[in-house]
Amino acid sequence: MKNFLLAATTALTSSLALSAAAQSVATQSIDEALDGQLDFRRTAYAVCIDLPTCEVAGVTVTAERQIGDGDVWVPATLYWDPVDGFGVQGGNQNDEIDVDERLVVEFASPVQTRGIWLSDVFISEAGRYQTVNANAEDAEVADFEMFRGNAPVLQARMSGQIDLPRDPFNGLFPEAFVEDGDLLNRLLIGTDDISIYMPDPDGTGVVTLPLGDIDREKQAIFAGVETVDIPIAELLGGATNITVFKAGSENAARILAARDNLASLEKLRIDATNARRVGSIPNGEIGWYSGNGIAVDRIVFTSEPLTSNDYSIAGIVIQ
Repeated sequence: MKNFLLAATTALTSSLALSAAAQSVATQSIDEALDGQLDFRRTAYAVCIDLPTCEVAGVTVTAERQIGDGDVWVPATLYWDPVDGFGVQGGNQNDEIDVDERLVVEFASPVQTRGIWLSDVFISEAGRYQTVNANAEDAEVADFEMFRGNAPVLQARMSGQIDLPRDPFNGLFPEAFVEDGDLLNRLLIGTDDISIYMPDPDGTGVVTLPLGDIDREKQAIFAGVETVDIPIAELLGGATNITVFKAGSENAARILAARDNLASLEKLRIDATNARRVGSIPNGEIGWYSGNGIAVDRIVFTSEPLTSNDYSIAGIVIQ
C-alpha cells in the first residue's frame, strides 16, 4: 500500500453502526490512490452523463431520487465530469449527491473493495450555505452502505476534514465550468445581502419551492384555522437586497456538449491532476480504507440532511 496521509480505520460490520471513517489527506493522494483503480473521473465514463443508469466494463452506476414520505426511490439522472467523477443531477447541487438522492454502484460479480475516494466534502460551509439543518455540526458528511447479495455487510460515514476554500477548485478551469454553475435551490448568505439561486426555466428567475412538511403531530394545531397561500414571487418581490441568479445546469450542459470530445475531457482530467499536485486549492478529497478488503457487489451512497451535505464519488480501490 502506498504511503498516504491516512490512518487505518476499523469498520463496524457486526452491528452495522455508522463509523467515522474520514481521513485527512494531501490533495495529490487521491490521484496516486486511484492510479490503475476504478477511477470514475476517467473519460470512459463520459457516456454516462444525463442517463439514469450506465454500465461500463462490468460496473453499473445508477442515480435515484427519493420522493414522498417513505423510502420510495425513482430514477434520476447521472452527472459526470473528469474532475470530480459521479454525482446526481437535480437537488440543491446539480453535480453532486444531495440529501434526497442516492447513487448505486453495482459490480457484475463480487469484488474485494479496499477503499473509497470522494471529493467536494468540506467543513466550514454554514456561513455561506444554509440548508435543512443550520444548527448541525458544520461539516459535510457522506454515507455509504456495502452489500453482498441482499445482505448489508458494512455502513460507514465519511466526514469533511478540509475547509471550504473561498475560490473553488473548479474555478481553475473556466473553459469547462462557470462559477456557481451547479447551484440549485440554494441560499447564500453574505455580509450585506442574501442571494437565492434557483433554476430559471421561464426567465422570471423565481420558482415556487416546497418549504417542507409540517410535523404531523403538530397539524392538529391548525385544524379549522383559515390559511392563506403567499406566492414566493410576492415575498421576493417585496424584499430588498435579494438577488435571483440564473444558475444550476450550465456546467452539466457544458460537459454534455463535450461528451464526444474525449481529447478535451482527457486534457481537463490531466490538468486537474496537475493542479492538485502543485496547487494549494483543495477539492474536498477524502479517502476511506478497509484493512483487509470487503467482498461486495453493490455500494449505495447517500447524504444525510445535515448542514450542506453534497459530494461526488471519485473512485473505488479494488484489491
